[in-house]
Amino acid sequence: MGDRIIAGFDTFDLQIYAMGKGPTALTASAPDASVDFGKSVVIKGTVTDISPGTNDARLKMRFPNGVAAVSDESQSGYMMYVYKQYECPTDTSGVPVTVSVIDANGNYREIGTTTSDATGYYSLSWTPDISGKYTVYVTFAGSKAYYGSVATNSFVVDEPAA
Repeated sequence: MGDRIIAGFDTFDLQIYAMGKGPTALTASAPDASVDFGKSVVIKGTVTDISPGTNDARLKMRFPNGVAAVSDESQSGYMMYVYKQYECPTDTSGVPVTVSVIDANGNYREIGTTTSDATGYYSLSWTPDISGKYTVYVTFAGSKAYYGSVATNSFVVDEPAA
């Protein structure tokens, strides 16, 4: 054991596994075209596990969009599914994601939280309250199993019609 990583040999599949807190990658998508004032926007993306084991060619074939980062409660069953091809647990849950913005007036504010699903996908619908450019910050704070990550994007809300 070193750096909080435990290495072990699995006599079932004759593989050496290193278990510990892993890195994540977060994406954030916002509207590419301007949004009319008063209309809602959807901010969406993925939270994925980018631990070294996920770079294995066999896993890349099974998970072409990446391996989802899942809740601490789902870790055991989900990792058996990912690395040992057990059946995917039906109660797998994702991780909490916080969405914040800096609005056109320079105010930073949290606009909501959501939870990713078993594929790593999350989304949040929100109606901006002023016109102008918004910078979006999506944050996964981390968990017992994963280090946190941050993603940014931006969108524009058009002036209200006269």
